[in-house]
Amino acid sequence: MLTLENIQSFLTPKPPNEKTERETWLGYVAIIGLVAVALFLSSYLRPMTGEAISLLLFLFPVIVAAWYGGFAPGLFATVCGVTVSTVMYAVSSDAPREITAPELIRVGVYLSEGLLLSLLAGLFHGALESRTRAQEEKLAALSSLTTSEARARSIVDHVVDGIFTMDEHGKIDSWNQAAEKIFGYRSIEILGTHVSKILPEQESEDHNEYFDHYRSPCRPKILGVGREVVGRRRDGSTFPLDFALSEFTLDGSRYFTAIVRDITERIRIANELRQAKEAAEAASRAKSQFLANMSHEIRTPLGVIVGFTDLASSPEQSESERVQALSAISRNARQLSVLIDELLDLSKVEAGRLELEKTRFELMSVIEDLRAALALRAKEKGLRVTFESEGAIPRLIHSDPIRLRQILLNVVGNAIKFTEAGSIRVLARARVNKDVLAPIQLEFEISDTGIGIDPEQQTRLFRPFSQADSSMSRRFGGTGLGLAISRKFAQALGGDLVLLRSQLGAGSTFLLTILDGPASEAEFMELPLQDLNFGPRVVSSPPKVEAKPVALPQSASDLNGLRILLVEDSPDNRAMVTRFLTRAGASVETAVNGEEGVKKAIDLQPDIVLMDIQMPEKDGHTATAELRRSGFAKPIIAITAHAMKEERERSLSNGFDEYLTKPVNRTRLIETLHRFAEVVA
Repeated sequence: MLTLENIQSFLTPKPPNEKTERETWLGYVAIIGLVAVALFLSSYLRPMTGEAISLLLFLFPVIVAAWYGGFAPGLFATVCGVTVSTVMYAVSSDAPREITAPELIRVGVYLSEGLLLSLLAGLFHGALESRTRAQEEKLAALSSLTTSEARARSIVDHVVDGIFTMDEHGKIDSWNQAAEKIFGYRSIEILGTHVSKILPEQESEDHNEYFDHYRSPCRPKILGVGREVVGRRRDGSTFPLDFALSEFTLDGSRYFTAIVRDITERIRIANELRQAKEAAEAASRAKSQFLANMSHEIRTPLGVIVGFTDLASSPEQSESERVQALSAISRNARQLSVLIDELLDLSKVEAGRLELEKTRFELMSVIEDLRAALALRAKEKGLRVTFESEGAIPRLIHSDPIRLRQILLNVVGNAIKFTEAGSIRVLARARVNKDVLAPIQLEFEISDTGIGIDPEQQTRLFRPFSQADSSMSRRFGGTGLGLAISRKFAQALGGDLVLLRSQLGAGSTFLLTILDGPASEAEFMELPLQDLNFGPRVVSSPPKVEAKPVALPQSASDLNGLRILLVEDSPDNRAMVTRFLTRAGASVETAVNGEEGVKKAIDLQPDIVLMDIQMPEKDGHTATAELRRSGFAKPIIAITAHAMKEERERSLSNGFDEYLTKPVNRTRLIETLHRFAEVVA
């Protein structure tokens, strides 16, 4: 639909194209039609209404065209109107008229008025259009500025850092959402207040000095440099804050923009990294110290073994000296065995593969083991070691007897080691819950009158590879593994091992706790005072030891007629085991590796095969599997330095009938062979 509102669009200059040209021509046609209608009405009504009304009707399309299109459309409408009016005047009667002077004057008047009105209307239209355009541009600029401010505000509000501005007196006049989250103050609560509101008292004073320092004309300006300060939240709590300040000027006044960040988490992570680094360095130092101690602990008994072996093999040695040498070799070999056991236990604990074998056993059996293991050491130092109970305790304990024995031997042994004079007391008690079905907590309190431990050394007492003081290992010996392993064992038994108290020069007290079975199944007893050592301190030279053969039952030592194949790659082990067996009456063949062992086992068909595990060319597992596949059904006994429980289970599942560990225990070896000899007989 074509309306007057479209005329301006039609007549406004546009880039030349087919559509624009068509709209322009349609606009001019509309103006001509409007002029024609107006002039027709003017000519028709002039006799009745007079010249004035006719003139108004003529000028109406001129004004409309000029108003909506400007001067050019108004001029066009005027020319069209005058032309059409003149033609209509000439043809308005039956006979053609001549255009008289008055008519020409009227045409001139019409033309002049049309031109004048077109000019005025065009000028007024242009001025109004310019004003409208200026207002539109102003509104567009204002809208753009508002949008830009909203965008900037949104950016400021959604950054992770707190941002606020303040004047040169420290009064806050803007506050973003991140600052609200950091400090807990909403904008309405903080605007207009002093910046000291978000700083502790000391920090506030420092900040005021900072402002004074900045405003001082004789001092250098310090801006844009981040510094760590302490902030204060709305609830009064303080926290570390990264604070950076910059300056800007607005309307001649100085303002400051502060960017703040809560660095609590960053400091926590930095502290954790620092602590982890220090812990790693401490662990590295501890392991280095441990290796040094371990080297000492291994080399010391090895040196004794090598030295006394040379002495024992010397023909100049008397029988009693040779016996003493062999006794020293045996004692130091056992010491090495204990050291290796500790290392294996530690590896199990560190790998989380510690396994317990819980059973019911008598507490008195543990006490007797302590007596047997520690009596001589206590006697040599003149120490009294006692074991007693406080109240009734269970006669039978449901736990792992081996691990409990290890813990008590280690803790009581340490007490003897670090006590020069006085006594060691082991006090047992039972903590019974009201619920008879709940487990009993057994406690063993081990007190000594030894050298004691200072507070700083107590902090690393239960760390692996560490003793209270590195000088302790040089003075008393030991690897620093005992207490760490004992605590792990105690925790595995449902309790713990802790240092209750210690004082330098006055002794220490340790508390061992474990869990027993329920009280409803317990049989309680009162344990009287038990002495675990005998006699006064030994100050004379070591007693003369007489050589005594290992006492074996007659049936166990009689291996006469038993044919044994020993597969072992170590010449010394082959010679030693061969001597053990031949003295017991057995006939022994040897092989130096698994390949030779398989061939000899198939060819000789011995009664029993003793098979080492780790050998060159073909190991014990492979050799045994090959023998079983070939149909060899005689007993095969593993004899190896691998002492882990997993290796034992693997060996038994791979075709071995029994599993013995090195160092070879002569008594157990012969008893095991005698047991299998009865089967194959």
